[in-house]
Amino acid sequence: MIKIIRRPLKESEVKSLIKDIRLYPDLVYVKESRFRKYNNAFIVEQNGEFVGLCGIYEMKDWVKLGPLVFLKKFHGKGYGKILLNKIVDDYSDKNIFITSSNIAVQKIISKLTFKEVSSYYNLPFSIILFLIKQLYEHIHLKMITEYFRKKFSMKRNVRKYYIKIRGG
Repeated sequence: MIKIIRRPLKESEVKSLIKDIRLYPDLVYVKESRFRKYNNAFIVEQNGEFVGLCGIYEMKDWVKLGPLVFLKKFHGKGYGKILLNKIVDDYSDKNIFITSSNIAVQKIISKLTFKEVSSYYNLPFSIILFLIKQLYEHIHLKMITEYFRKKFSMKRNVRKYYIKIRGG
């Protein structure tokens, strides 16, 4: 049975995610400490087993989704679609922003009536400021080395930006 709950990640879940992220070309790197800060993430469980999560950043007028990460063994089984549908329903009264280079995520998002924004520079100013702040807070040597390792050893897709205006 699939269960979606909001709670902090357990230490074993953080370790599993960090291990699997090395295999994902579209997710550069997320520090363990960042995962530990998600006190109210959307967590997916299947029969009590951790499947994955979506981190949530709540701002005044926006909700930023991501990272959206599932353990490798659960990829392609519809969990992302189920989770994103739940989140969009829960935040129907908010503007929602998500960015991803993962083609599977992009397909799900396009079916949820998100609008693709042509470039980073065309995003709402408050989102641009948030992304700059987030980059500043999370950039570190491991992230940079993982970016280049994945850029040159894996096929990475184009990052796209999406917004969903409340009620839309």
